[in-house]
Amino acid sequence: MADELIDICDEDNNVIGQAMKSEALAKNLWHRGARILFYNTKGEILIQLRSKDKELFSDRWDVGAAGHVAAGEDYADAAIREAKEELGIEVKKDDLNLLMIEKCQTPWGNIQEKVFAATYLAKFDGYLGELKIQQEEVQEIKFISADSLAAEYKKQPQLFTPYADKYRAKLISEVKKLTEKQ
Repeated sequence: MADELIDICDEDNNVIGQAMKSEALAKNLWHRGARILFYNTKGEILIQLRSKDKELFSDRWDVGAAGHVAAGEDYADAAIREAKEELGIEVKKDDLNLLMIEKCQTPWGNIQEKVFAATYLAKFDGYLGELKIQQEEVQEIKFISADSLAAEYKKQPQLFTPYADKYRAKLISEVKKLTEKQ
């Protein structure tokens, strides 16, 4: 796991200090995360298979790109950075639509991650074969229809990260609304 300095928050998402990511996870400290969920004109959602070497939720499917917010960084900048690092997708702040900020507590082994997670939507109609994925973070990427994602999760939830439980239904609904208008 690459370590980095991140902001530590109180239970109301107010920054109260800083610590290394490893320390925040080991001590179950509240911190911030950001993700971008990508969709295309066809109403498909980009999903990624997390690396087998990831400390949290390795070898599981997740949507978009995500990561921890660095110390002093805002949510949008962190989401944009993660999209570039993990998937090679260039995104501008104007392209982001904030879906939600949620307070999450997610257990994984001996870690109880406590994170305030900002979730953004962004449209991406590019060709996946041209993207440069970060092998340390991502094994595979693909587009899947919103309905297929819902069905796959219902059939085999153990193949997906538990993070997505909170925003999956909202994501699917929002992508359907956005792509039906086109």
